[in-house]
Amino acid sequence: MAQSVTRLVPDAPDLDAVNDGALPQAIDDNPVTSWNSLLYANDTFGGFASNLALVVGLQEQSTVNQVQLEQLNGSGGSFEILLNDQPTLEGAQQVAQGSFTAPSITLPIPEANGEPRTAQYVIINFTELPQLANSNGPFPWGIKLAEINIS
Repeated sequence: MAQSVTRLVPDAPDLDAVNDGALPQAIDDNPVTSWNSLLYANDTFGGFASNLALVVGLQEQSTVNQVQLEQLNGSGGSFEILLNDQPTLEGAQQVAQGSFTAPSITLPIPEANGEPRTAQYVIINFTELPQLANSNGPFPWGIKLAEINIS
């Protein structure tokens, strides 16, 4: 269902741009590959930005029932799932929120007025970074995302 993925950081558009080449690995149906963010000194992106969003473009306007995130070695953090008809946070509707409490997190997307929700873009908006279990040193916060599955 996912066709593309881009990074969106409104406060600092170039933040984490060095890792953009690996973004497709988050939607390649291969849990061995992953997209990794930079590592930061705290859970708020080292003070460089207030959020980092991954915008997943679907092949067409589609029903979205759930979003599953497969991640590596992180715990905590905070993110929200938003739906939109454009690849932007502007006008996006928050439909779920979560934290990394396990390697695989599945968030059901609630219906609206008894109808399944539809969107062209599913946005995972990270507002706090998880702490990585195997990261020693002064920069233990970051994202290691193996797969984004949307159904």
